[in-house]
Amino acid sequence: MKAKSIALIFLLLFLFTLISCGKSPLLMKKPAEEIQGQNALESERKFSTSAHQLSITWLSPINSTDVGHFLLISKKDKIASDLPVIPTVFLWMPSMGHGSSPVTIKKLGVGVYDISDVYFIMDGDWHIKIQLRMGSQILDELYFSYNL
Repeated sequence: MKAKSIALIFLLLFLFTLISCGKSPLLMKKPAEEIQGQNALESERKFSTSAHQLSITWLSPINSTDVGHFLLISKKDKIASDLPVIPTVFLWMPSMGHGSSPVTIKKLGVGVYDISDVYFIMDGDWHIKIQLRMGSQILDELYFSYNL
């Protein structure tokens, strides 16, 4: 009788362990690679007033674990062209109502801007807002959307 109750206890413990095991939230972190779908390696948008077309070419994975880095390329009539002013670039998470730390912008050549220190601090929907400003006046604005 005692052996049967011990076996029953072990069986119950085994069944409890079997049904309670699931995927740990700690293991559900996305891998350090580009997320497919909306986050294509290159995206294009056009300013409404200046007619400059911008494209983003990612040089790093797009995720919340790695430091992001991309090239912002400006063209006008399919020819590389400088923007009228150095763009302002910032990260914004609309669902949370906050952004991230400032990015670093460096002009590399005609119409080519190196954007580094891109930190998506958590998973979710993010906008990379790009503005052309004269002082506090916003001349033009566009954004690229990413879902991490």
